[in-house]
Formats: sequence, C-alpha cells, structure tokens
Amino acid sequence: MPNSGRSFFRHLRDGESLRKNPLTWLAIGEASEVLPDELLVHTLHDRLSHLVHVICSRPDLASNVARARRLHEIFGRHLLGGEHWSLLAAELFISRRQFFRDRKFLCDELCALLQLGPSPAASAVIEQPSREQFVLNAAYLAVEAGNLESADRTARELCASLPPGDTRFRALLLSADCAMRRLRFDDAAIRFKLASAEVNRLPGFEDRAIGSARVNLARSLYYFLLSDYDRANLGLASARRSLSQLEASTDAHRSELLRAILVAQAEMALHLGDLSSAIEIVRRCKYAAGSNDAVSETAFDLASIEAGTESFAGRFESALTLLEKAYTSAQRLGFNQQVLRMAIERAWVRTQAHPREGSQLARAIAAMAENLQMPYLSLEAALFCAANEQPAAAIEYATKARSSAPARSIALPRAIQAQASASLKLGRVADAFDLAMEAENLSELAGNNRMRACSLAFMARIELKSGKRKAALILKNNADELLRLYGAARERSVYGNAAQSP
Repeated sequence: MPNSGRSFFRHLRDGESLRKNPLTWLAIGEASEVLPDELLVHTLHDRLSHLVHVICSRPDLASNVARARRLHEIFGRHLLGGEHWSLLAAELFISRRQFFRDRKFLCDELCALLQLGPSPAASAVIEQPSREQFVLNAAYLAVEAGNLESADRTARELCASLPPGDTRFRALLLSADCAMRRLRFDDAAIRFKLASAEVNRLPGFEDRAIGSARVNLARSLYYFLLSDYDRANLGLASARRSLSQLEASTDAHRSELLRAILVAQAEMALHLGDLSSAIEIVRRCKYAAGSNDAVSETAFDLASIEAGTESFAGRFESALTLLEKAYTSAQRLGFNQQVLRMAIERAWVRTQAHPREGSQLARAIAAMAENLQMPYLSLEAALFCAANEQPAAAIEYATKARSSAPARSIALPRAIQAQASASLKLGRVADAFDLAMEAENLSELAGNNRMRACSLAFMARIELKSGKRKAALILKNNADELLRLYGAARERSVYGNAAQSP
C-alpha cells in the first residue's frame, strides 16, 4: 500500500491533516474544502464504508462470507480503528501473511474505486446543503457534545420556521429525542405526534417509509425508557414493516435504520434477561447490509450491547475491552455524551470484576456527571453512586435518583432498591424490607423479572437476618426461579444464595 494511503488512514483516525491528502478529494470531491472538521470525518467514514460494502458485495466475495467478514473487520477495526494487526489476526484465526494479503487486497480495491472519483449522487447532496441542514447538523453534534439545551432550542426554532418537508421532520424527531434525554416525556410524546403528522406530508413513498420507520424506532425507545416493553416491541415491529416496503436492500438509509432497530431489539432482550436472543441479534446487526458508520450513535449502542452480553455471561475483561475502545473513540471525537455513557457502563462492569473499587469509581462518575447537563445520564450516574457509595452518601444519591426517575420507568425501582440496600447497612431493617417490597411490586408491574428477582432475594436476606427462615425460604425459591430464567451470571452468584447467609 502506498505511503500516502497509510498516512490517509492514520490521519482519518486522528482527524487531522485530512484536507491536504489527495485521497480525501478523490473520496468526496469539493465537499472536502467546505465541510466542518467533524462532518468531514463523518462523510469520509461513510464514503469509505460504502465502498467496502461495494467490494464485499461482488459475486466472488458475496459467495465467500468468511472472507467478506474478514475484510469488514480489517477495515473497521484495523484501518479505521487502529487496532494492532496481531490482535485482530489472532481473533480472526488467520496467519500474518493472510492478514496482510487481505489488507493489501482491500486497500488496492479501495484506491481503484477512489480513482473513479466521488459518487455523483453523494456529491450532489453534499455540495449544496441548505443553511437549515447545516444548522440541523450542528444541533446533532451539540447533542453528542452534551449540550442538550442548545440542541433542543435549535431544533424547536427550526420546527417553527421551516415549511413541511424532510428537514422539518428530522428537526421534530431531534426535538423529541432531546426532550426524552432531558426526562421530559410529556413533551416528547407531543413532539412524536407532530413528527408522525409530518411524515404523511413527505412527497415520496420511500421518504415516507423511512420516515415512518424513524418515528417508530424513536417511539420504541420512548416506551422502553418508560418500561412499557410491549409497546416498545410493537414500535420496533412497525419500524421493520416500514423498511420491508422498500425493495433496495442495500439502500444506505434502510441499512442504517435496520442496524439501529436490531440494536434496540438486542438491548431490550438483554434488559429482560434473554441472553441468547441478544447475542443472535448482535451477530445479525454486525453484518447487516450496508455501510458501517464507525462514529454513528448506532456503533456506540452496538458496543454497549456487545459488552452487555459479555458481562451478562461473566466475561468481564472482554466487556471492559469493548467499552474501553468505545470510550477512547468517544473521547477522540469529542462526543461527551458517549464519553459519560461509556464511563458509567465501564464502571458497572468494573465493580462486578473488582467490587472493592466501587466507592472510588462512584466519585469519579459523580464528578463527570456534574460537569455535563444531561439529565438522563445524570440519573444513571446517581443510580451507580447509590449502589456503590458508602451508606450515608448512597442514601442521598438514591433519593436524588428516585426524585428524578420517570414514574413508570425501571429506574424508579432501581432507585428504591438502592435506598433499601443503604437502609439495611445503616441498621434500618424494617425500612429496608418495606422499600425492597415496593421495588419488587414496581418491577412486577413493569414486567422486569431481573429486577424483581434481585428485590426478592434481598427481601429473603432480610427475613433470614430477622430469624424468619420459612418466609426467607419462600422468597429465596421465588428469586432463584426468576434468576435461573432471566438472571446474569453474577446476579445468580450474588443473589442466588441470599437465604444461606444473614
């Protein structure tokens, strides 16, 4: 591979000196001179990912699934991600010679396609974006940077000033997303209704189908956050139906949405304790047709779910490795939202592998959350601190989390359970049992059997501590059955023997 090509991928990972590289112009044309740095990186990733998909879709590679997958991995993890060749070769079970042969083939094919010049269709969209599209893109970046208030204000201003059309529709969806992230679910519901009405005004059938899928996907997240899992699943099914109306399976918009839907399905399966379904969906998502946006929100979601499946099965070091890569990528891109999110998830896994570090990690997470005004992540940070801080501080964090948790969400019983745990450590046994019973009742209403099992096991421990062995045994048996069906490896280990030790 020519030195200029190697430096191009190095600069693409670093986000530096891209405009001066001739391959940048070959990839996206005149847009390389006008796009802001962040959008330039996004556009290059998208263009190159699309070309890799084109290469792997050729008949000789489409029939060789194993090699096509290797090429995707080499591109995403080595050329874009900077992962060392030896680690990836070992994971792919190929020799050093085979790895570099595949890399050379991929780079040669990419260079050959780049020599053909930028895609005319892509260039037409990029070269003359409207002012409103630039403003909307800036609002999306503001969300990733953690400035929800600014993004929400911009989206609402665009909604008020724009005529019906795709840009106004996307602004409405962004506004609804900001409302959810700020824990303003009533506002989000109103904005979803407006977005649904806007979809019907879109002129083309394809635009309406993709728009409908986007609304249903966003609504499913709304219901998921409120622990209405039936409606969340219906929303995902509706989104899949909307996409199925499109004939072109390799369409970029359709492929991106399909990956996002699969990620949402995997997250729900993992949340409810269905590990096998989550793993299968993740596998399908990783190799879904279309380009692989290495810096999209879906990519961070996928990293989170993959880490969750590893942690669920007790493979904590593997989960930490996945989250560390995502955390580093988010830091490099300045995606503060993802930085805090990955830090919280990494801290949860870290405490499972090394429980004694919980208090120290809680203080670090609390400091990070305080610097960013993102209510939904601040709630998650408070829940982590409530579960890992010393009892007096834990009570304060749990009370804070309880006051900000949406009434119907699973975050509410999590906060109450944290209050119960801290109360028991402070010697308030009766209060601890009442709080745990409240958490169990709310978990049952929400249909979250994992959370319910943890509350039952905790109640069994309190009953045993109080000398009520018969009541403790009944609670333990109920918890054991739920944990057997839905619990993670560590949950079964920690809570499964609750009635055997006071």
